[in-house]
Amino acid sequence: MTAFDATKRPRLKHHGTRTVVQERYQRAQLQDLGSRWKLFYWDYTRTPRQRRTKSWAKSGVPGQREAQRLGDQFMERVNERNNQPELFASDEETVQAVYKKCRELTWPHLKNSTRKQYEENFRSYLTPAFGSSKVRKLTTIEIQKYFNTLSPGLSPKSVKLIHGTFRAVLNQGVARGMLDRNPAVGVKLPRKRAVKPAVLLSLLDIRRMIEWVKEPTRSMIVLIVFASMRPG
Repeated sequence: MTAFDATKRPRLKHHGTRTVVQERYQRAQLQDLGSRWKLFYWDYTRTPRQRRTKSWAKSGVPGQREAQRLGDQFMERVNERNNQPELFASDEETVQAVYKKCRELTWPHLKNSTRKQYEENFRSYLTPAFGSSKVRKLTTIEIQKYFNTLSPGLSPKSVKLIHGTFRAVLNQGVARGMLDRNPAVGVKLPRKRAVKPAVLLSLLDIRRMIEWVKEPTRSMIVLIVFASMRPG
């Protein structure tokens, strides 16, 4: 097992008579926990600093060299965020804040119909459920539980559109460095329901119905049948 290597460099350095703070730097050193590779690091973007972890399952990353490469890439972002926190989103940013940024910066480039659909999905479903949630705290399991509650009352197509809206917003969170991965990816959605075959009346049945009903229903049925009109 490899021990965690804390910040090695001294915290202060001297430039003539000036004493300045040196950049924080942490090396990516992994621990082999049997089924997982685990990395421990310090988060300096909050006061006091916090100990955090990042892990990769060996089922997806079997080799130590590949795990070390992922750890090095991850720590590059951590070190940059620790030294320049103003360039990154803080832990206090919520889903609603990311949604407002999307409306301001990226959604004007979408089609009007797509933008209206996104805004309606957020106003009716996503803001009440996740608006105040911190982006970094979202998990795939939490999102899965919410979408499971939608499927009985909404069609599979509607659930899919709402999920697509949420995934698009969280992708912006990934692009801005707020998330390492999109937690909406991997959520299982309901399948499209089977449509029952249409019941077609024979011409004899249609004739009997027309003879039996009274006006103005009779004229409506004649128009529907012989003009090939569809429901709605």
